[in-house]
Amino acid sequence: MKLLYAALLFVSAFCSAQCKSATATLNVKIEASESDKKLLIEKLKEHGCNHGLGIEPTDEGFDYCIAIAEVEKPRMTLTQAGIGSASQLIVSTTVYDANGTKLFDFGRGNRLTRRGFLNASAKEIVKRLRALQGKRNGATLP
Repeated sequence: MKLLYAALLFVSAFCSAQCKSATATLNVKIEASESDKKLLIEKLKEHGCNHGLGIEPTDEGFDYCIAIAEVEKPRMTLTQAGIGSASQLIVSTTVYDANGTKLFDFGRGNRLTRRGFLNASAKEIVKRLRALQGKRNGATLP
């Protein structure tokens, strides 16, 4: 049991040591349910850390506002019983700057869990925010 604990401690230390130091820290306001907000913050920090972006949640003095909403999209189904309809859950994400100007939006679907939806959304948000930061600074980020 002690060996297992030591191995877990080593692995967690190794994983956290791979985090790049943040070249920029972004203050973000997240508009979502409390459970979604908590998980999205966790995933944004994780993916941001891997790309040199620090993410700090705040309600005032933010650089970006991230709005998460659930959308049910109807779709046709074809089974042995015949043609029918079903709904597909899509998580829609919209990002605004501090002035309320819409910067980008996208949707993520076809995930089995809520965690999967939010993880995919966090990856896309970090990717696009890195690109925006690079344009503002006049540099190309790796």
